[in-house]
Amino acid sequence: MSRRNEKRLNLFDHDKFLFVAFEQGAKGHSYCRTLSTLDDNIYWYSCKENGYTPADISIDEHSISRRLIAPNHFDRMVNGKMLPPLFNAIEPYYNDIEEYYPLFERLFIERGGLDIMEGGKYIMYPVHATKSKIKAKFPNAMIEEIIPDNINKVIEHYLNTVAKFPAYLKLADFRPDYLTPYAKELENNKDATMRDLFNGTDEQYKKHVYDTIKHLVEIRENG
Repeated sequence: MSRRNEKRLNLFDHDKFLFVAFEQGAKGHSYCRTLSTLDDNIYWYSCKENGYTPADISIDEHSISRRLIAPNHFDRMVNGKMLPPLFNAIEPYYNDIEEYYPLFERLFIERGGLDIMEGGKYIMYPVHATKSKIKAKFPNAMIEEIIPDNINKVIEHYLNTVAKFPAYLKLADFRPDYLTPYAKELENNKDATMRDLFNGTDEQYKKHVYDTIKHLVEIRENG
């Protein structure tokens, strides 16, 4: 069996997955762009929506909506199609995330992800997951972690960016044919921002964000 066919049967064991793991607000997408600028072995999702080079954070009418708020943001675009999402970006839409992985594998291959890895480049995924969780599914992946030394700066960046992001994501190619409670809430609030989903004052929201991110960073620090 050729190496290519072997890898088709064992996509999750491929050693050309690169995960950059961080908490929202920790400027992970900026770090990803820097990595891709410095290392030609990391595939850059070059397109007019993301910027044709990782160093290009200019904004125009083609830019994805989140880049209007956070210019370093990017989507995993390959030849006009998005590589399927992972971990917290898709998990709330499934009753059992294991249902999703056959679809992930099929679309990842169909949309060129495997071809890129077999060509020798890393496919980079910015994710909000722990190293242990990533390794459980992608045992041979390379993982870069961002552990902030100043939580307050992360909170400030979160409130100025993530909190203003649209909460609703279509994810049309990736979602199941049912609605989880989370998905149902978003279907009823398609214009909501992430901040809008929290029922409380701005001060209460800031405390909620602080407590959440502090807890997640502590988990990451402890492995």
